Parts: sequence; structure tokens; C-alpha cells
Amino acid sequence: MPGLKSQGFQPSLYKVTSAGGFYIEVPTLKVKPSQTCPNCGHQKKKTLALREHHCEKCGYQCDRDVAAAMVMLMAARGMERTSTDDDEPASIYCGSFKQAAQMKRRKRVAQS
Repeated sequence: MPGLKSQGFQPSLYKVTSAGGFYIEVPTLKVKPSQTCPNCGHQKKKTLALREHHCEKCGYQCDRDVAAAMVMLMAARGMERTSTDDDEPASIYCGSFKQAAQMKRRKRVAQS
């Protein structure tokens, strides 16, 4: 994808994959994380000035950024609230920056 490297996504992709993790890109135009309730999946358009998520359908309330992060995590795990299957979510292993740093140190020691 053009322009991703300049936006800082490539180094994250490199670090995660070099540590043995998975990089999952959530299609935000389809998922609409900042407009979707993480509790019930109801979508409502909001202005950027509105910083709290208040679902008019189920009454769930939390910080808008936290709600968006929860929606993206559920989408990445394949367990969006709007899906009809009741399967257990698949576990996703994702390497941390600590693991990436350990791998980098091991590579430096091996090269010495």
C-alpha cells in the first residue's frame, strides 16, 4: 500500500513479524470503529468533538477511543458483535516490542 511506510506502519509490521507475531489490518471504512458500539454493534455517526461513547440502543458508556479500540480488537479477532456465529474466538498471538528487542539482541550476539 503506498504511503504506509511514511506513516510509520512498516516498522511496526517488521517488528511484529520478526518477533513471530501476526499483523492484522482492520478495514476501518467497513468496520467504522469510532461509530460502533463495542457492546451491541449499533452504529451511529458522531462528530469528532464528541469524546464519550454513549450507545442509545443498549446504554453502554465509555471513552470513545477505548470503545473504538475494543471494536477493532473484536474485528481483528473475527468476533464482531454483528456476526451470527457463536463460535469461540480464535486466539491471536501477537509479538510485543519486548519480544522484538530480545530477537534483535539475539541477532546482534549471533553476528558478533
